Amino acid sequence: MLRPLALTLACLLAPALTCAQALDGALKKIKSTTTVSIAYRSDAAPFSFVDDAKLPVGYSIDLCRRVVSQMAKQIGAGGVQIKWVPVTTQTRMETVEKGQADMACGSTTVTLSQSQLVNFSSFIFVDGIGLLIKTASTARTLANMGGQKIGVIPGTTNEKSLNDALERTAINAAVVPVKSCEEGLAQFVAGQIGAFASDRVC
Repeated sequence: MLRPLALTLACLLAPALTCAQALDGALKKIKSTTTVSIAYRSDAAPFSFVDDAKLPVGYSIDLCRRVVSQMAKQIGAGGVQIKWVPVTTQTRMETVEKGQADMACGSTTVTLSQSQLVNFSSFIFVDGIGLLIKTASTARTLANMGGQKIGVIPGTTNEKSLNDALERTAINAAVVPVKSCEEGLAQFVAGQIGAFASDRVC
């Protein structure tokens, strides 16, 4: 394991919901429009993905639906509708930061740099980063991965942790970007990469 993860929902609403005061910002807009915009990823199962009907589902999606229900009661806005905003790993934070979505439902690791851009909910899941390596491989840890290819999803804290670990230990491994867990696992099974660095729940 490279490091632990504490996954949360990224949002702009949490601080305003904790105190009884005049509504402003996102909450004022939500009450007046009876609509809340929620960013979601389609490739973050089991947290956020789409079903056969192309609708957002998953653990984080269910939590966000409950948040919206509670929020509607607290601000006195009945029948709040959800506008789903598709995002990628690379665009999710920017979408919330710029107000294009009121919150994001997925799996987002709390970091100091990201905390300067958005607010985070309480932790909703604790996981860890690991390396998936074939049992037939002689490699057992990152230290044995010199000269091999390691897949990772770009724009994630997993990518940063992997690059930091490789630099720190001076291991000469090639970092291969993959679009999703599914693509990373497919390349791993096909032998195109020697290992896949990802959340353990992936």
